[in-house]
Amino acid sequence: MFARLVAAHISLAQKPKSCKCRRMNVETGEESVLYTIRRSAIRPREVDCPQAFAYNQNMKAKRSEKDHPQRRQPSRPGRMQKSGAPAAEAMALLQSLPVLVILIEGKRLIPNATLKALYSPFPATDLSGLIPAPQRAAFEQLLESVRRNHLSAQTLLEFGPPDQRACYDCLLVHIGKGRVLLLATPLPAQTAPPPLLGPLEQLNAELQEVKRRLEIKEKELQAVLAQVDEVAHTDPLTYLSNRRHILGELQREVMRSERYNTPLSISMIDLDHFKRINDTYGHSAGDQVLRFVAMQLRDHIRLPDIIGRYGGEEFLVLLPNSTATAASEQAARLCQHIRSNPVLLNDREIHLTVSIGVAQYHAGQDDWQTLLQRADQALYRAKQNGRDQWILLETQDAPKGE
Repeated sequence: MFARLVAAHISLAQKPKSCKCRRMNVETGEESVLYTIRRSAIRPREVDCPQAFAYNQNMKAKRSEKDHPQRRQPSRPGRMQKSGAPAAEAMALLQSLPVLVILIEGKRLIPNATLKALYSPFPATDLSGLIPAPQRAAFEQLLESVRRNHLSAQTLLEFGPPDQRACYDCLLVHIGKGRVLLLATPLPAQTAPPPLLGPLEQLNAELQEVKRRLEIKEKELQAVLAQVDEVAHTDPLTYLSNRRHILGELQREVMRSERYNTPLSISMIDLDHFKRINDTYGHSAGDQVLRFVAMQLRDHIRLPDIIGRYGGEEFLVLLPNSTATAASEQAARLCQHIRSNPVLLNDREIHLTVSIGVAQYHAGQDDWQTLLQRADQALYRAKQNGRDQWILLETQDAPKGE
């Protein structure tokens, strides 16, 4: 932003202006035709009629003295006063900046004092002696692009003697009439300048950077979606699969068993006398008991098996590639494990038991709903028979259990 303000200041200061002066007839003393004089802010021209020009300057001095007596300045006859103060101030400002400043006019370079002090002596008055050879061709392309499109550009360049080169962040600003202002700010010593790229290479590098950022965003989005999916399928109290997810898994396992003719069994588990625990110790204690039982069941089933919270104090276990015999053996182990491991609640041991209903899927006779109903009926019979036991209910056979 600072470079653009300075460039605009120089451009306005050097814009050609026009003025008019009166010509006086020396013999008659009458004023006549007006001369139109083109003057530059940097170097004004001589006037063809010195007498008329001197008269004009005297009249201007008298008007200035009348309006502003304290600002009276003696005028030099025969030569117009310079009005290039803004340009001079801008150039003086560029010379005093602590950063490196180069005004590029065609192939000519006009450096500021800071840049000259960096070299001893200053190497050249064109780009060939200042820009390092590996960066020169690409820099000339970038410079030409700035001139042609009247734009600004930013790049990294190295300046300084060969044994003391440092990296600079450079800003190129077009300031009109094919002139380009280059301002270079030093970077930390550990910053290495990347190779200076031409327009096509620079565009390709930007596209690769955008592609890399998009890949990162895509991975982040996938991670967020995975978290959302996990939250949607997880029971917030027990951290097991919730009812919707476990029933979806049951439907998929039934279709897999039907297609590949593999065995499938399920177990419906209910925590005995859970209402009594809530009434005696409170619902907070009941939540702790549910979490304890859920973790015990999860840690004592096979790895391929899937467990979820079916509702309330009921849990559903899916046993792919397992017959009713294998499911019954697992149910017996779970009953024994819960019975033998009481939960510690407020420094008191609470002994727990579970009832389990077991059912096996029969292809061509069952669907996932009928299979679930048979497991629920087996659980109901286990509770009717005194709880703390498992019951296997076949399709037509009598119930079996312990």
